[in-house]
Order: sequence, then C-alpha cells, then structure tokens
Amino acid sequence: MNNNKAIIFTHFNNTDFEVENSNIIKKLNPSWDFYPIGFEGYDLLVDSLVATRENYPNNTGLATITNECTDNPDWYSCDILLCEAYRQLPDYKSYFVIEYDTVCNCSIESFFDLDRDFFGNNIKYDVTDWEWTKRYLQFSNSIERDFAAIGQSTCIYFKNYALKRFYEEMTINKAKYHNMLCELRLGTVMKSLGILNKSRDDIDKFISYEEWRIDPDFNQDYFYHPVKSLDNILI
Repeated sequence: MNNNKAIIFTHFNNTDFEVENSNIIKKLNPSWDFYPIGFEGYDLLVDSLVATRENYPNNTGLATITNECTDNPDWYSCDILLCEAYRQLPDYKSYFVIEYDTVCNCSIESFFDLDRDFFGNNIKYDVTDWEWTKRYLQFSNSIERDFAAIGQSTCIYFKNYALKRFYEEMTINKAKYHNMLCELRLGTVMKSLGILNKSRDDIDKFISYEEWRIDPDFNQDYFYHPVKSLDNILI
C-alpha cells in the first residue's frame, strides 16, 4: 500500500480494452493505488484480486426469473466484488469503485466531490414498485424493509467505515439479501445507514445502464458509462 486511497477496477475479462482503459485510469490518478478485481473462474487482468462468492448472498434464483441478456448470477452480484475488495484490502481510508466499461479523461478528485462518506449515482429512494424489488419479493416476504437503490455499479465512493459497514451487513445478515439485485442491495443497506448520497446532480448525463442514454462529449471533463471502445476518446 503506497497511498491511503484505492481504486477498485471491477471486470470480467482480460482484453485489450480492459488493459488500455485500466492504464488510462491509473495514469490519471497517480495518488491512488489501483486494484483490478473479478470473480474466480474468469480470465482476469494480471495481478487481479480474485473474489470468492461463498460468504455472501446468492443470486442464483434471481438469475432464473429475469428477462435480461444473461442467466449468470454474477451479473446481478457485482456488489460482492466491493465486499471482497474490503476483505482483502481493509486498511485504506477511501475506496473508489469503477467498472471496466467506464471511461474518463480526468482525475477522480477533479470530477467528484469526495467530502462525503459514500456516494453512488442515480439514487432511487423509493423502489417499492421497481421490477427488481418485485422479483426479490418472490423469494422473500420482507415487504416491511425500507428499500432503495443506486444506479449503475460504477463511480461509487466509500470512506473506510462505510464500506466496512456494508461488508459486515452482507456477511453477518447475508440470508436477508439472497436473490436481491446488487444495486438494490447496496442502496437498501446504505439507506439504512443514513448515508445514501448521489455523486453529482447531473450524473445521469454521464452514467446510465444503456449506452444510447448518454450523449458523450469527449471535449469536456468526463466519466462515461457504459462505453465499450476507446475509439475517438481524447485523453
């Protein structure tokens, strides 16, 4: 550990895109230590942290009832990578989580206000009628829970105690969170802690769950997600 801040780069593949994008992020943030992480069983970047699944909620059932493009429960469980990052790296003061298909041309500090304990994007404080809440309730009768959600699982920031509290909740009370979408789990837990914050008021212009929903302007400072190519990107 050379710094007191860690970038957690979540990914599933070791391709030229992941390699090049990770190098850009490292170059733009020299005061942060950089850690790629992914689940065991995948072809990960060199020197990646390898995450196990056994100690955390299981989303196998959720994957069987969705209409999404994948029936792989790992797709619904990326918050486990955050927990594993904390378990393996418990001593950093701050953690910034960024997915492999998020591109940027500026430092974390120049784009985000880090004077908070936690932030995500596109926060949903009332998700009682959200499709992912209804799917979860097919497996649980926890209707009394105060649900919430974050948007995409990228550009998420934790102070140490905040990530520790999330990790503890996911491991100590994991049975409560089986078959809950990762974004719903994280939002619900952080809301219960009273620290559910949105990263920027205009973050929906930069981060979405579908590429066509953003209109990238690569001549401004940016963190864009999802972007699957580095073509025409200005660094």
